[in-house]
Amino acid sequence: MEAPNYAQAGGDYFSLAESFQLLAQALASADRSGSLPKQVKLTRMYGPLEIPETNMGLTVASFTVAEVMHAAAQLAPQLANDAWKVVPDNAVPASLQLSGKTVNAAQFLRLMAQACLDPTPDKILKINAVQMFSAATFMYPKNTSMPEQGSGWTFKPAPLRLETTPAHSAAGQ
Repeated sequence: MEAPNYAQAGGDYFSLAESFQLLAQALASADRSGSLPKQVKLTRMYGPLEIPETNMGLTVASFTVAEVMHAAAQLAPQLANDAWKVVPDNAVPASLQLSGKTVNAAQFLRLMAQACLDPTPDKILKINAVQMFSAATFMYPKNTSMPEQGSGWTFKPAPLRLETTPAHSAAGQ
């Protein structure tokens, strides 16, 4: 399994880095209050600064929604800090600890999405091996090594909002 190229909500498109931050903020709020918020604030996000060579992550593990919420709550303040630093706080971590196990960012993104769909704290979520590279990572020319391709997490489609005009008939002109 590989990471998706981007996320879509209605007519809005979000990069994987933006999706990671939005889901983490929502789950952090749910961890504090017991319910998902109606909205969260999106700040500038960067993709992982480096992607490990062996990036598939765990192949078999399970976590509760409460564990995912708690990990998101620990991570959310860092992701919301968009103050300039040489190594920014608001970059998706390549991997993180979840209940004593190391998961990669794509796996945690998937777990957060599942937790948002059903935020029942004792629900069990199973993890899959997920590659951190998406197809978007390979769609542009590059001269950097694959571990340095975390910027692929910042790609999203450009929203095209074209004005529609009545079609002119060839017979009427």
